[in-house]
Amino acid sequence: MYVAGLPYTGPAINEIGTPLILGFLPGLFSTDDVLLSQRSRIAFVDSLFNEPDTVPISLKWSLLGTSTLQNPTVSQLVLARNQDPGKLFEAGSKGLPLLVIKGSLDKQVQSDMVVDIVKPHFKDLEVYSVHGGSHTIFYEHQERFVRVLTGFASRVFQRKF
Repeated sequence: MYVAGLPYTGPAINEIGTPLILGFLPGLFSTDDVLLSQRSRIAFVDSLFNEPDTVPISLKWSLLGTSTLQNPTVSQLVLARNQDPGKLFEAGSKGLPLLVIKGSLDKQVQSDMVVDIVKPHFKDLEVYSVHGGSHTIFYEHQERFVRVLTGFASRVFQRKF
């Protein structure tokens, strides 16, 4: 299951990342510009939500705190390390089910591009788009998210492998 996410990391970030998120990368990867790094992390957290001013500050601080504790080398590994999707795609072609939940207003990931990348490789692909959904669909649209996720899980687990 991918929720507003990357199918794998590496060069794909350049294809599916929005210009906004790609603009954050230098700051997230910076090892010598503390101000740029901090500003990028704050903007990154705000970009997770469609209406960041309505999000409880405690949640934003929590997200900012975790990102601040992540050093630039780890950020590079999380977002840009090369991964070979071959085995993933092979499993998809053999029937591994995949659910992609995407928000229509995601500021970080061009989810239609994610679908374009994985679609040829997954026989059992289900795509659900949340109109008005952000990168944090699970937060801003909790009920709908849980309904889609449990429906997918129920369908998959009723299937015989």
